[in-house]
Amino acid sequence: MIVVVGGTGNVGREVVRRLCARGEKVRVFARARQPVPDGVELVTGDLADLPALEGALAGADRAFFVSSPVPRAAELQGNAFDTAARVGVRHVVRSSVLDASHDSPARLLRWHAEAEDRLLAAGTAWTIVRPNLFLQFVLGGYAPEQIKQITGQGVLLQPAGEGRVSMVDRRDLAAVAVAALTCEGHEGRRYDVTGPEALTMGELAQKLSTHLGGKVTQADPPLAEFAEQLAGFGLPAFLTEGLVELYQLFRDGYPAAAQVTDAVEVVTGRRARSADDVIAELF
Repeated sequence: MIVVVGGTGNVGREVVRRLCARGEKVRVFARARQPVPDGVELVTGDLADLPALEGALAGADRAFFVSSPVPRAAELQGNAFDTAARVGVRHVVRSSVLDASHDSPARLLRWHAEAEDRLLAAGTAWTIVRPNLFLQFVLGGYAPEQIKQITGQGVLLQPAGEGRVSMVDRRDLAAVAVAALTCEGHEGRRYDVTGPEALTMGELAQKLSTHLGGKVTQADPPLAEFAEQLAGFGLPAFLTEGLVELYQLFRDGYPAAAQVTDAVEVVTGRRARSADDVIAELF
């Protein structure tokens, strides 16, 4: 039995789909009741609900954890990791973020580092997958208005300056996670999961122009203006502030964001999908 905590989110759904395709027995733990594939058990609750966590993880030997970044991430995910160890889960795979570190100027990276510490302290075998920024997020992930801006206005709202980012298809992250869950030899490993190239947002806009047959330009407003737009999309304040900190790193030419790894190919045997691949599917 494999439990997918956060199995109704974008990454979690893809992990569940791939596990089912491999014939694995899957249970999903999610905050609210949502559709899951036939044969998949759904348990509802949140990471503060210890009895629900215990019920979801009981009888499982492996688990995948993906969770939205929140200020209490380490505490809440720590509850889950400790519960997993207590009920006998032998291997936990966690989705983190590229370059998670305690001294990062970006709170989202600090929160992930703190949650990683809790996983290592729990005592189970572990694997950590650390994706870079998701292509799907950049191209339309935080508001429906993004797609309209790109196709209707010819604008890609990505205030990353000239910083390069090795954006990754979230399906590739899911493929690496599933391999770690179902194959031997991944325990105690951290995988930095990136796309096959590091692009500026201007270069990504050019790729959109080529595909759509019309001019798409990168909108690169001041970050204070970007924060106002994110708030207008309905993002909570802590996430808006966290994204602004992250984009400041991109604008500053953050070296970790530009690194390109072969983790997808090494772990899955298939090359990471490119921005061109994802654009052709989304548009």
